[in-house]
Amino acid sequence: MFTQVAGTYTTAAQIMCSEYSEQLVAQLFEFLQQQKIALPISLNFSGLEHNICNSSIQLSQLQIFCVTELDLSYTNQNLAHIVKTFATKLKSLILIQSQRQSEFDQLFRLTLDQLKYLNVSNNKFQEHQLDYIIGKKSALQLVLLDLSYCDLTDSDLRKYSVNCTKSIESLNLSGNFISAEFLRSFLSQKVFPVLQELFLSNNILENVSFLFKMVLKKLQLQKSVQKVNFENLVQALLNIKELKWIDLSFNEFGSGAEEGINQLLSKVDFLDVRGCGVENVSERKGAILMK
Repeated sequence: MFTQVAGTYTTAAQIMCSEYSEQLVAQLFEFLQQQKIALPISLNFSGLEHNICNSSIQLSQLQIFCVTELDLSYTNQNLAHIVKTFATKLKSLILIQSQRQSEFDQLFRLTLDQLKYLNVSNNKFQEHQLDYIIGKKSALQLVLLDLSYCDLTDSDLRKYSVNCTKSIESLNLSGNFISAEFLRSFLSQKVFPVLQELFLSNNILENVSFLFKMVLKKLQLQKSVQKVNFENLVQALLNIKELKWIDLSFNEFGSGAEEGINQLLSKVDFLDVRGCGVENVSERKGAILMK
């Protein structure tokens, strides 16, 4: 219940509130307060059923703790009220499949100067809500942003090709409905000047021309490039100078892809080709291939 773990940005004491009764969690916070614990804390309210705002755990009393990481996934909690309590020191916020998406406008209007990591995957955004996360109404300086499985389309993201937060280094757009043609403009260095990691799994991409001018260190294309000419794919990947980590798993390349895979292996430190129909690669027959 109270263990030292490696957090997203800091070493934090992780408290899994959803796994214990309201009374036990309240007792834990009382103990921490008595002991004057100063360690950064990661609070996990994921899936919590009882309303934290109406419980014996008084949020106002928790303000004394250095809460840097907060997980409110799969809950029906009062998001804006809880986040506001810890806003000044919060570095990481996870809101996977939130049951209170109507509060996103209010939540992201809060002053979250320290927030660097945001996971809002598996949410269906209402009109203009993304404005407060990556658009012109956003004051966030995010480094990592997860927008996977949000049913996003080209039209949902088009206006952010002009107005988008410039600080993002890691972007997850997996499981959406975004075309390769749109990605050519959206993923330009002008829009994302410091982008280093890109995750595009489970998108149906018809080509990879958007990759040719990118500067990346990490790229995931799991189950996304089966319709792409394999030679063009290899050339695009070889063209990314700093690229050292590639996930191409579960794309059916079949026989004849070994030469291209070997070329990629000579360049990168990590290459995942599980489920690609590739058998003989540099005399290795493993699922995940690493140098």
